[in-house]
Amino acid sequence: MAFSVAAHLESEILIVDEVLAVGDAAFQRRCTDKMLQVADQGRTLLFVSHDMDAVNRICNRAVHMAHGRIINDSRIEQTHLQASRDSAPTVSDITRSYIRSGIAMTSEVVWAESEAPLFDDCVRLDSVRIVDLDGKPSAQFDIKASCTVEITFTILKEKWPINAHIHLKDLAGHYLLFSMDNHQAPPGVRAIGQYTERCTIQSPLLNVGDFRIDVELWPGSEAEHRIIQSSVLKFSVADDSQAAGVRGNWPNTWPGCLIRPHLPWDIQMSPLREKP
Repeated sequence: MAFSVAAHLESEILIVDEVLAVGDAAFQRRCTDKMLQVADQGRTLLFVSHDMDAVNRICNRAVHMAHGRIINDSRIEQTHLQASRDSAPTVSDITRSYIRSGIAMTSEVVWAESEAPLFDDCVRLDSVRIVDLDGKPSAQFDIKASCTVEITFTILKEKWPINAHIHLKDLAGHYLLFSMDNHQAPPGVRAIGQYTERCTIQSPLLNVGDFRIDVELWPGSEAEHRIIQSSVLKFSVADDSQAAGVRGNWPNTWPGCLIRPHLPWDIQMSPLREKP
């Protein structure tokens, strides 16, 4: 009740202390959606929590404190990494990751059934992965290699016409692309069952760098909420600097753009006429 009153006061600064530690899953989802709405409106949200997944979804800057002292104050990815090092691992999920430049790159997250993101007791997100051409989870890709985002979810009750979305961004939050399954998804309400959907990001497309993916299960415009996992996957793209592929015979560093597609060029030459 206290959070509901405070959240609707339209104050410039909203301080929320461990609100997600109480209530059922539906209450926690409503609180998360409201905090995201506050942040989207340009208001300041001070969110206190031990739940690093929630901090990662809601915040873009974090202060890590231990025993009353500030351990780290930085971008969310760096603070999340430091806090993860100082915390015991949970048994509720499986996360495959590696460290690159102080940032945890994540190729796979598998939730235990009791911990999985749930919408309306009807839809459960089971796992998300980014895999290579052999179907193995990987967070490191050569610039010439395609990668595939794999989303597995379960329909527990026939009620919503679920669509899967992916949002691809760089780590600074610049939006690269959005894709959804609307052309392939079955029309109307989804039948009960477990679904695995795959979306392939074809190469060559991305330039060298680090990227993140938000995964969303959207139940349609009639629903007030949805399942969204922000920055749930992080991966890097590297260039072996060889002549093959999109580099061609260019020997220098590629300009710092976010994408590097291999666009077709047409070259025509007309011979010069000899002077009389």
